[in-house]
Amino acid sequence: MLCSVILRLHSKHAAPRPAPLLPARALARGVDAPPRPSGLSRKLSPNHTIQPTIPQLSSPNPCATIDEPFDSTPESPSAAGEEARRPPDPPRPPPAADPDVPQERKRSYRWTRRAAAGKRRALQRCAEGRSAREAAVMGDELELAADKHVGCIVTVEKKKDSFESLVMEHIRLNGAYWGLTTLDLLNKLHAVDSAEVVEWIMSCYHPESGGFGGNVGHDAHVLYTLSAVQVLCLFDRLDALDVEKVADYVAGLQNEDGSFSGDIWGEVDTRFSYISLCTLSLLHRLHKVDVQKAVDFIVSCKNLDGGFGAMPGGESHAGQIFCCVGALAIAGALHHVDRDLLGWWLCERQCRDGGLNGRPEKLADVCYSWWVLSSLIMIDRVHWIDKEKLTKFILNCQDKENGGISDRPDNAVDIYHTYFGVAGLSLMEYPGVKPMDPAYALPLDVVNRIFLRK
Repeated sequence: MLCSVILRLHSKHAAPRPAPLLPARALARGVDAPPRPSGLSRKLSPNHTIQPTIPQLSSPNPCATIDEPFDSTPESPSAAGEEARRPPDPPRPPPAADPDVPQERKRSYRWTRRAAAGKRRALQRCAEGRSAREAAVMGDELELAADKHVGCIVTVEKKKDSFESLVMEHIRLNGAYWGLTTLDLLNKLHAVDSAEVVEWIMSCYHPESGGFGGNVGHDAHVLYTLSAVQVLCLFDRLDALDVEKVADYVAGLQNEDGSFSGDIWGEVDTRFSYISLCTLSLLHRLHKVDVQKAVDFIVSCKNLDGGFGAMPGGESHAGQIFCCVGALAIAGALHHVDRDLLGWWLCERQCRDGGLNGRPEKLADVCYSWWVLSSLIMIDRVHWIDKEKLTKFILNCQDKENGGISDRPDNAVDIYHTYFGVAGLSLMEYPGVKPMDPAYALPLDVVNRIFLRK
């Protein structure tokens, strides 16, 4: 009883409670704060809802990004009170208006249309500037440095102790075919001594077997035999051969299933089928082998994607496709090829940089300019390739100072890619380059001389 009396007297004479502080937003609007209800009235108010606290932005700029520094230091209670009593800062002046960038954030149709137009104009300016820079940088790179390439080929032949000559020692006959055919395509075959070349070619001949080795003293192989025959065709010197002996050597490598081995050791590959048929056809001795069996074996290597592999069930590859399509073309059996399906697979080999690769998910390589293009020409689907982009890719792989062509831009050049780069340009009818036969891999005038001579 005594305690309740004391509490009533204390509440009667107690100091009045101070008015609650107005929030900063109310002060800014000049609005009086509503009377604060007691705890009991808050409980009994049927329409009362708890309003969540709205956080105050440190910057009134609604366009502020997350990249702006954030101060995570906690404020003291006194500082928070002063911040609540302080009127808000005046709005910042808007930045200078840009006609291409809308300043409003309202997602209206008009804003979207203006933004799209501004973006198109900006992209167009970037594209025009990039095109101008590319034209300035690549202006003289879009021409074939034919004289430089001729000098590079002739120099490599003379530097027999160089690194490139040493690493090609075992395939020197192939290198001779690549380099000499390139010279002929550029109308510079007279830059070498034909008699000296023919003499060296015949020094690689094995009279006991009838085949040619990759260099003097190396074992005979059908691969080098074809290169020897092709080089002799360039100089119109097939008379230097014992044609029957060479034809018997190649024909003796055919197996019972129609496939061909590369040498006496018995390796089988569709490459050797093409090489054998091509060699015998150039020598007019195709009747020495069972052509139908050879065709049946090649057809057995066809895959569901339309391509061909090295063996039945082997992965499709642009190099193997050239060998199989070329062999079928020589044998007159291109009707076994699904031209649309294979053409689609081949045209998908073109990469964004314009170059061609040999199989999916691989980088572009200049050498596939020949393997892919020649196959597309033989099946009449070469128009599915962007020739302009491929031409730029090949020309950008040139060494403009020393000559030669590399596999990709800025890489080291070699005779192999120089030949296939120039041959690819020939297939695309590049000015100043002689036309190439896609099946026999020889200049067209050479092939016509062999088969049209009376």
